[in-house]
Amino acid sequence: MKSTKLWAAIIVLSVLMSSCKKEPKATAVSTDDINTFLTSHPNFKPYSKDLTALYQEHNEHFIWYDGDDRNTLSDVLYDKASQIQTEGVLVPLPYQEEYDKLFSKDKGAKPENDLLLSAMYCFYAKKVIAGIDSKQSKRLGWYLPRERVSYVDYLEELMKDPDLVKKDDDENISLYYNLRKGLQRYRQMKKSGMTVDAQGVSIDQRIKTIVVNMERCRWLSPDAIDVPEYIAVNIPSYKMRYVRDGKTALESNVVVGDEANRTVVFSGKMSYLVFSPYWNIPESIVEKEINPAIEKDPDYLEKHNMEWQGKHLRQRPGGDNSLGLIKFMFPNSNNIYLHDTPAKSLFKKEDRALSHGCVRVQKARDLAVMILDDDPNWSPEKVDEAMHSGEETQYPLKRKIPVYIAYFTATADENGNVEFFDDVYQRDNKLASLLYKL
Repeated sequence: MKSTKLWAAIIVLSVLMSSCKKEPKATAVSTDDINTFLTSHPNFKPYSKDLTALYQEHNEHFIWYDGDDRNTLSDVLYDKASQIQTEGVLVPLPYQEEYDKLFSKDKGAKPENDLLLSAMYCFYAKKVIAGIDSKQSKRLGWYLPRERVSYVDYLEELMKDPDLVKKDDDENISLYYNLRKGLQRYRQMKKSGMTVDAQGVSIDQRIKTIVVNMERCRWLSPDAIDVPEYIAVNIPSYKMRYVRDGKTALESNVVVGDEANRTVVFSGKMSYLVFSPYWNIPESIVEKEINPAIEKDPDYLEKHNMEWQGKHLRQRPGGDNSLGLIKFMFPNSNNIYLHDTPAKSLFKKEDRALSHGCVRVQKARDLAVMILDDDPNWSPEKVDEAMHSGEETQYPLKRKIPVYIAYFTATADENGNVEFFDDVYQRDNKLASLLYKL
């Protein structure tokens, strides 16, 4: 979603380069210049390929200078990069003194000066827009799809549509920008002398949690929620939202996987519903839970409405079925889905990391009714009838609904009021330690 606020910064910065792309100039930035620059500025070596690509795109000519005059818009980049901590980035701009000297007394168009500005652009875009690479985020349990940020490609897109730069930051209030406001508030609290908040948690800890979740925002694909309809589950908050026509149509409490059976952070497309479902019991549950129960009570299967289907054990449809009366299927290799449950009392618990990995939905019936409300084959009464029929029935949806299962331990409203949640899978500290090292 190119109009999202998270992309607004890179739009501004890319314009700085695009506005300077003129006819070929006599002075060029060669590969040797890039190598020499990186040798004297080793902290920018991770951007070697990006710098090479940028100058190839500009025919190896200056990006930030017209003649001996530096483009005045480069001041925007300098201001943003010099205050990068406001974006929740914990690493300061390298070689800050060199930049301060360059902007206080520019020495004119030289390859090193132009490379300094390009490196600053890459640093800012990487830290603020792209975030840590996908291999690292996957090691932290994040399998939602990520979009690779190509500074060159995005620059080309901007050149085709210069009006993109006119997008206002306030047009699309995103979680990232809301958290940024929250970060400013908590840093102001610390500056005023506060050490703990009303819940007795240290301000430093709150700041760290906000920073960690701002980083997670960078991992979201810009197109992820640029759709009128989707379902989003946030594991730490134990909440599910069903968004319809761009607005929250339903919110429900959920139960997620426990520590030993963590719900996976990923996405899928809901394609069908199953009314009065069988529960095909995973072999791991049979071995660890069912078999020991049978040894203690030979009538266990009969009492729990279970039967063998060949070599596989399943639970028949009914009110005591562990999946409840309906399940919502978005086929995936993790074998995770949303479903009803007969154990309604679990939704009263504060800690609801209690399942084997699937997501139990408190308002499962309401969700089904809303999903099918524009389908002439269904009515609320027919949904109830199918759920209580005692016979498994599959119904393919006329439209596939995106499902996102995410992990955010802090969210914020448009005023920067932050709500914190328990780090149920202990992932925040691992990410924070990584961010402090980068």
